[in-house]
Amino acid sequence: MNTVVPRNNRMQHPSGFTLVELLIAMVISALVLTAFYRVFDNLQSSSIQQVEIATMQQNQRGALAIMEREFRMIAADRGLTGQFRVTDIRRYTVTEPGTTATPDNSAAGSPILRFTADLDNDGLLGANETITYLLYDRDGDPANGFDLARSVFNAGNGLVSQRDLLAESVDAIGFAYAFDQNLDGRIDRAGANDDIIWGVDTDNDGLLDADMANTALGFTVQPSMIRSVRLWILGRAQRGDNAFINDETYTLANRILPQYNDNMRRWMINQIINCRNL
Repeated sequence: MNTVVPRNNRMQHPSGFTLVELLIAMVISALVLTAFYRVFDNLQSSSIQQVEIATMQQNQRGALAIMEREFRMIAADRGLTGQFRVTDIRRYTVTEPGTTATPDNSAAGSPILRFTADLDNDGLLGANETITYLLYDRDGDPANGFDLARSVFNAGNGLVSQRDLLAESVDAIGFAYAFDQNLDGRIDRAGANDDIIWGVDTDNDGLLDADMANTALGFTVQPSMIRSVRLWILGRAQRGDNAFINDETYTLANRILPQYNDNMRRWMINQIINCRNL
């Protein structure tokens, strides 16, 4: 015998979801998706920043490798002519390609290192044997930061020659120099620990006159007396990180830079390079 279920009893046990249940499910799904998106966005931002940092560090390491190799060749002079040496350590304006940089001892000036080397071993100073490392404004917009360049030109010309890019997004460079002022064949030292004196040029006359604490040496040092170079390169990422504030203070040789207080990550190299021909 068949049992007949009353119509009103079937309506009391519906097989689908109610509107309230659907709304609750949608809200829960939206919360889960939002959480997943935030995790994904954080991971993506972190990945982008890691790539930026790695690129910045690689750029600086590549530039350092070139500079270190070439600095070791400063004053290379197989013929012992005595005409190859460090020739300029002053601060210059940071300019665009094709424009002349001029000496500038203000906060806006940037140090250069210019030297000569007999690269072809002919005993003569050739057109490609006066080399300069300097900062320049590659795109003409200082807001985008500067770049590190290597420049080659004839002796006597201004800093207006072709500049070959070494590293992008370099905020600052710095140099200090160990020297043999009394020409006794030994690098000058001082203090109870017999520390190397790292000299700097504070008045932009091309002579070392103070140490990195800006304490006067009591004498001046000609560029020809330089024996080693201490180099700083301060690079920055090309893209900002909105979750980061850079409030660090950077010191390059005797120069303390103002805090940037921006969202750009930076990395600084400090390397001592012994010049084997000096």
